[in-house]
Parts: sequence; C-alpha cells; structure tokens
Amino acid sequence: MPDDGMTPKSMFLDLGGVTAEEIAARVDRICAEHRDPGSDSYIMNVVLVGVLDPSGHLRVEELLAVLPHVPGGGLTTCFDNVFVGPTQLDPSGTPWKSSADFPGGLEPWCADSLYCGGIMTPSWRWANIEANRKAADVFLAFVDLHFPGVRKTLNWYINYEGYFDWLGGNMYSSSISDAYSAYMLEMVRAYNQALRRAGEPPETSSRVVLWSPAYANPYYSHTQLQLNNIRDNMRSVFRNVQTMAASEGITRGVDWLDMQDKLGQTDCFSVDCYVEVKRWYDFLTTVDFDQFSFASLRVNMELFSTTIPGPDLNEQMARQNFYEANGIPIGASWELRFWNTAVQ
Repeated sequence: MPDDGMTPKSMFLDLGGVTAEEIAARVDRICAEHRDPGSDSYIMNVVLVGVLDPSGHLRVEELLAVLPHVPGGGLTTCFDNVFVGPTQLDPSGTPWKSSADFPGGLEPWCADSLYCGGIMTPSWRWANIEANRKAADVFLAFVDLHFPGVRKTLNWYINYEGYFDWLGGNMYSSSISDAYSAYMLEMVRAYNQALRRAGEPPETSSRVVLWSPAYANPYYSHTQLQLNNIRDNMRSVFRNVQTMAASEGITRGVDWLDMQDKLGQTDCFSVDCYVEVKRWYDFLTTVDFDQFSFASLRVNMELFSTTIPGPDLNEQMARQNFYEANGIPIGASWELRFWNTAVQ
C-alpha cells in the first residue's frame, strides 16, 4: 500500500494551457522529486497535446521547455516515454453537420456529438487525419533540427477521443465502431508514414499508439446483452486495426489505452463514483483475448474539477488510494498543471 495519495502515474501536458516558464518549473520538479523508480510518487511518461497553436504553428517555446528532458532530448531525462498528439480540429459549432456526406436522419444526441455524428462523417474524419499528418511532419522536422535523438524514441497519441460504451448497445453502434476502426487505422498509418518520411527505417517506424476514451453512461445502465455487444465491438475494432496494420508491415496498432475516469468532468468524487470507475476498468480487462490484448491498460485520473478552484488534495489522495487498493493502475492523467499544485 502506498503512502497516502502516492501512486505512480504519467501526465498529460497541454502546451496550450501553460507558459514555457511554467512548463520548465513543472518539469524541473519532476526531475528533482519524482524520478525514483521505486517511489510511489514516480512520474513515468508524458503525453504532449496542444503542439500547434490555433493558427497552426508549432508552440516552439513550450516545446523547447520540455523536449530536452524526454528520452533522446540531450539533457536530464525526466520521463520514461514521450507521446505526441499532433493536433485536433476545432469541433465548435459541429462543423461536420454542414458536410455533404454527413449522415442524414440521426437523432439530435448523435448528430451533435463529436463521437457519433462527427466520427461517422467521412470528410470530417479525413480532415482530422490530414491535419495530423501535416502536423506530424512539421513536428518531426522541428525535432530533427533541434533534438535529433528524440525521433528514435517518441510515441504517438490519438487526440480524437470517444465513448467506448457507444461502440455497442445503441442504434448507431455498428456505424460508430466502423468509423473508429477506420479512423484509428488511418492514424496508425499516418504516424508510421510520417516517421518514414523523416528518415526512420521501416523496421523502427512502428511505435506505441495511445488512446484515452471515456464512457458515456454508468456501467449498470447497460443490459448484459449491451455489455456483451460493447465488448465484442471493441475487440473487433482493435483487432482489425492491428491486423490491417500488420498486413502493411506496421507491427503495432492501437494497444495502449488509458480510460478517462470522468470524475473531473462530472465532479463526482464519492466512493460510489470510484466504484463506477472500477466496474468499467474491470470490464475493459475482459476485452483482451487470443487475437488481441492491450499492451497497457490504465486509468486517466482527471485531476481537475469544473467547480472547485484548484485540486482537492484530500480527494485526490483518497481516489489514488482506492485505485491502488483495487488494482487499478494510473496512466496518463489530465493534466500536469492541476497536479503540480498538489503536495504529492
């Protein structure tokens, strides 16, 4: 059992949420206080998002504050691995609904959702894929210029989130599953091809790809038949991505998953809410089977609150202790600026 509130974890870092100076201070603290592999306060990996600013340019100063400290960066290594999520198109105003190929006749809850009507619109999917392809090229060119050792070690993150329980159990689940399968496969291809264009040989261009979805509804709001359908469709999605990628010489699909615990979004910080996270985490462990298994399955512990200014340290400690006691490993957590103010 760890000390109160002390559980090894990884961190998201939104480069658009903090200044370069603030990033440097947080990274320095991790280097100095959270890099003992035997410590319960160990920080493992960092996931970089917000790499581009709203005008589409690299956030250079912010990248210069963190990249020297990732593997291959040249200075003290403060993280085991770095994951990069190049970009995400702005979903404000539901732009997919104005596309000619937007599916007609959808119920409003689906039509308006990025994770239903959005992902089911092929042109919107492709716009996101192409934006990530271009952003990955720009990012890798920057890395090769300033931190050439990083290209050999970096991994990828898929920014486009989703509700994994929408992959089964509702009238659109089959279409949603097919859309996510197509999207993830194209993202794996895009990341692999970007590395090859940058000069990485095929045998080392396959990297870990991480995804961090949430759940839309409580576990027990689903019937057993719906849960079985969710499980079967998830298996199909991840197996298909892995199988198709392998047929093209890409040795990995999307096999790291950090489930959002969704407690920051809902401001639900009671033990009952922790138990709900456990139910869904335990469910995800059953997605593994003989033709596919997650290489890493963890929980994205949301460190923020939509109503409380600043982190509730007692709650964070209680939640981490619950996860530890119930065998729920913590993965990349949202987000570094909320963690850094906590004494943990």
